[in-house]
Amino acid sequence: MLLLMIKLLFLLTHIYLTTCLPDNRQSPIFVGTFTEQIVERKISLSLKCSAKGNPLPQITWKQDDQPINEAYHIRIGDYVSDVYTVNSYVNISSTKTDDGGFYSCKASNIAGSLQHTARINVLGPPFIRPMANLTVLSAQNIQITCPYSGYPIKSVTWLRDGRKLPQNHRQKVFLNGTFVINNVEKGADAGQYQCAVTDEDGRTAKRDLFINVVVSPIVQPFSFPVDLVSGRRAGVACIVSAGDLPIRITWLKDGAVIPESLMPMVDTKDFTSFLTFDKVSRSHRGNYTCLAENPASTSNYTAPLIVQVPPSWIVEPKDKSVIKGNSLTLDCQADGSPRPIIRWKKSTDGEDFKVVISNAHIQTLENGSLTIREVAKEDAGHYMCQAMNGIGPGASMVVKVTVAVAAHFEKKFETHTVKLGQDLTIRCVAIGDKGENNDILFLIEYGITSISTDSGSFEKITKNLNLFIADIQITWSRDRKLINSNNEPRYIFEQIEKTDRTESIFKIRTAERRDSALFTCHAENNYGKDNSNFQIVVQESPDCPVDLKAEDVGSRSFALTWSHPFNGNSPILSYLLEYKPSKFYSYSTSKGVNKEVLPVTGVSHVIKGLEPQTTYLVTLSAQNGLGTSSECLPLSVTTDGEAPTGAPRDIKVVPISSTSLQVNWKPPAVSEQNGPILGYYVGYRQQRSPEEFSYKTIDATSPSFSYSTTLSSLPSMPSPASSSSSFPSSLEDKNFEESCQINGLRKLTRYLIIVQAYNKKGAGPPSDQIEAQTLEYGELFASHQSILSFNNHPPEAPTLKVVSTTFNSALLSWDINDDIPLDPMSGYIVYHKVEKGDWEEISIYADKLKYNIKNLSCGKRYQFYIVPFNSAGKGQPSEVVSAKTLGTAPIAPDLHDLLTVNSTFALINLTSWTSGGCPILNFNVQYKVKHSREYILVSTNIIPDQRMVILSDLSPATWYNVFITAHNEAGSTGAEYTFGTLTASGEPIPYPSQENLEDLAHQLKIVMPLASALVVLTLILGVICAMFKKRQNFHANQQIPGDGVACDGNKSCESMPLSDWDNTAKRHSLRNSNSDEPTMDFFASTNNLKGNRHLTGVGVTTGGTLIPNTTSTGSTANESIYFPSPYALSRISAYERSLNNEGRSHPQHHLIVNGAPNSHTYDVPHKKCLINPGNPNHGTYWDKINPRNIV
Repeated sequence: MLLLMIKLLFLLTHIYLTTCLPDNRQSPIFVGTFTEQIVERKISLSLKCSAKGNPLPQITWKQDDQPINEAYHIRIGDYVSDVYTVNSYVNISSTKTDDGGFYSCKASNIAGSLQHTARINVLGPPFIRPMANLTVLSAQNIQITCPYSGYPIKSVTWLRDGRKLPQNHRQKVFLNGTFVINNVEKGADAGQYQCAVTDEDGRTAKRDLFINVVVSPIVQPFSFPVDLVSGRRAGVACIVSAGDLPIRITWLKDGAVIPESLMPMVDTKDFTSFLTFDKVSRSHRGNYTCLAENPASTSNYTAPLIVQVPPSWIVEPKDKSVIKGNSLTLDCQADGSPRPIIRWKKSTDGEDFKVVISNAHIQTLENGSLTIREVAKEDAGHYMCQAMNGIGPGASMVVKVTVAVAAHFEKKFETHTVKLGQDLTIRCVAIGDKGENNDILFLIEYGITSISTDSGSFEKITKNLNLFIADIQITWSRDRKLINSNNEPRYIFEQIEKTDRTESIFKIRTAERRDSALFTCHAENNYGKDNSNFQIVVQESPDCPVDLKAEDVGSRSFALTWSHPFNGNSPILSYLLEYKPSKFYSYSTSKGVNKEVLPVTGVSHVIKGLEPQTTYLVTLSAQNGLGTSSECLPLSVTTDGEAPTGAPRDIKVVPISSTSLQVNWKPPAVSEQNGPILGYYVGYRQQRSPEEFSYKTIDATSPSFSYSTTLSSLPSMPSPASSSSSFPSSLEDKNFEESCQINGLRKLTRYLIIVQAYNKKGAGPPSDQIEAQTLEYGELFASHQSILSFNNHPPEAPTLKVVSTTFNSALLSWDINDDIPLDPMSGYIVYHKVEKGDWEEISIYADKLKYNIKNLSCGKRYQFYIVPFNSAGKGQPSEVVSAKTLGTAPIAPDLHDLLTVNSTFALINLTSWTSGGCPILNFNVQYKVKHSREYILVSTNIIPDQRMVILSDLSPATWYNVFITAHNEAGSTGAEYTFGTLTASGEPIPYPSQENLEDLAHQLKIVMPLASALVVLTLILGVICAMFKKRQNFHANQQIPGDGVACDGNKSCESMPLSDWDNTAKRHSLRNSNSDEPTMDFFASTNNLKGNRHLTGVGVTTGGTLIPNTTSTGSTANESIYFPSPYALSRISAYERSLNNEGRSHPQHHLIVNGAPNSHTYDVPHKKCLINPGNPNHGTYWDKINPRNIV
């Protein structure tokens, strides 16, 4: 039962695969077969064949080409092993000699079949199984295999009449017992045959076979007459020239028995038959077959009977009327044998008929009908249909075609574009047949007040007439609604009548937006009606974008979303985004407004680089070819606040007693406060203590400027997103200070101090740790009595050098020149400034000989010097050293890395720019058509995160220039690129040589004036240098009275760089005007407590800074100073100053104009100082003017 269910499952699977998956058919292949074997008698034997295919194959077995029948000792079976594989076997339980022979298994399915054959030899005497007699047809080939068994066999032979075969060339005998006769003949091959098998012991087995040969009938070819005409008699004879009798002859028509209605007459004898007809007609046409058959085979021959019939009408043509523009079909069908040929002819105005030649307009169909597409007035006339087949005169018929012209328009659709507020005129011309009286029909209610005719007469239509009859009526509609001019005073209608047409003039005055509609002109006469559509497009500037919203509002960015507005019936080219702080200044001004051009493809944009806790007014307008949307209401967006991003500045710690420290600091920079500062956390702990900082909370008392309040008070401030220096220096430099006193400390102990600012969003970063030490004794007195009793003096100037620099820091180190200082070093003040900046100071303790200055700008040159101090006051400052932080201005890429160009757009890859080590802050992108004067600004503040910029709506096959400027802290780099858009087919365009010449000429127009100015500037500088040289020579030849100190031989002591003098004067003027001193400045006061003690030959210290004594014999205190100025310095567009310390004890300033360094040192005259060692009022002469000590 289980086996039956398995077979049923495989059968169902087989049916599914064969019916549902017909495309997976596969012809059978054998996956396992049996081989030729020699076996003994009375043993079991199993033969197996396995085949695979789709559908599942069927396997059948044969022995010596005869099907194997199951017997008492033979069983046949099969089973399925998988979906596509069947296994079949023949099992013989006890072999006998007559079981030997050729066994074959055949696998077949609907996709094909395959057979395998092998011989099984059973040991024993020879044996031949009985063979059935054969009947074969003459002229065929036969093959007979002798079914013998037994083994071993010595020979297998075939005999006829006792003679061994073969006996002629048509007979062949093979060793395996196969006998072949080719082209069997009845007289030569019919008879008795014998197969004889002999083994090696001489035993023989024989078996006879009789072959009977029969002859098939052969019908001789016949034919009917080829010129039979309807009504004549016809007949044909069928003769069987060969074949064994008896022979039966039958006649067929078109493969079936001849109908009795055709009245055939048939006369048949032994091997002949006659077929005749008394009168043939069209129905007798067909193929007639003579079929001859005998017991052996069947033969036939077929001949056609063709009856020629003259043409006769099946469908006669008739007169027809048609409206112009419609299609017309004239039916004309005829029958005959052979098939008639239909020809159409046309006659116009009584002329002879001419053959109509088929074309796209008029064609003769296969059935004989004539069709005319879009009938024209010229198609009217008489048409003749003529059918001929060469039998008789043929048939013909004449018909008349009438063409009427319905009211219609030659132009079905027009588009008119008009700008808002302008006038528009539309003309509608209707063509069509009119009545004999040529009346004019129109309705007064549609506003027609006058008409003009071909004769030139002009008639006025009075309002008393309700209807004026005409042949073509014209009306107008807007968006499928009829227009009433009484309700639309801006619409004016006029109508002009002509012989074959009527013209209507429609005028629109002062076009409005609602006039953008589909206007339809309707015309109608007695034959039809037609419409002509006019699409009116009123163009204007686009509306403002709708649904403008701010989403994902953060502290420094927010996302804008909007929906596309009405485009003014002109494609929107881009969106213009403008934003600025709400209280920056009046919105009517354009200063400080950030502008970005956004692509039209998007409906969202993220604005970045904003300030926290700031309200911005955002305006988004759309741009098309007619202008920009106006009066777009601004969207007010307030950014979220965040904790301060900057630490308090200028931290100063002063010991006021042995247990107290006074901490002073300035609030963080305004740009880093991110909202009002609520207070500060002042942390302190012992220097080497493992404990955490202890904090004091101090409420803010000094003015704290939030970004919005700062902007509201500065109407001229630049845009906050335009640069990092958007805050005025006046706010940054205000000396608002916070203070805090830390008590309960240990005496003579070093502490680390940090300060953090906080607002409502949290605390900002802590300041750098400041070291301070409490006093050893009591409190610090401000009186003039000394608290120190030992003899001390300020320390010597240390030797300063720059060890290394990074992108935002510089590591300084210094050596102390005092081998055994009388007074221990208390600390140092490190001064540093960026070029063109102000000096900043950092106080550090004496146990450090290195210091890493952080938070420097990338790629900037800095100046450094250090001042030591002890209890006696500040010492000599070190020499000024300079160093440049790592990083350069951005590096422009190659054209092929930057631009990807198509026919209508260019893709700018911002990531191809190299930062130079300093992160790129923003890009400025503008472009123009080559040789155009004006650039088109894309944006002035493209952040690097945008990565890609698309220049869209470019013209194909056009040359463009794009100018890109990249900014970072180290500077800016601008690069201009020239590129050409591809053609409309995607091909590159060649660079025209003529444009190169024009470009060169254009450049020469710019370069020549600049070159002339440069030559003049060089001549003037040469004259000034000569004058300075002469002056130096004059002073060098002067003699100095008294014992003077010699000047440096390399340079006159009167000469110094002008920029050094200028920077020095600025620095000391700032220092002397500022009452605040660096940390530990209280030691400068102790000098006054000691009676204003100072070093020999050094001027009085003021504020801790040594001032050289300028008093000298023969000189005045207020001697004027000469500052020579280079010619036309104000016309230099860009310059920078660079310091170079090689071979000099003081920095030399170089003026770099347009990137080319030109060193100019200008002489500053000073009186040489005379030294009198015995006069304490005389100061020591300085070989070189030290700029830090000049007031």
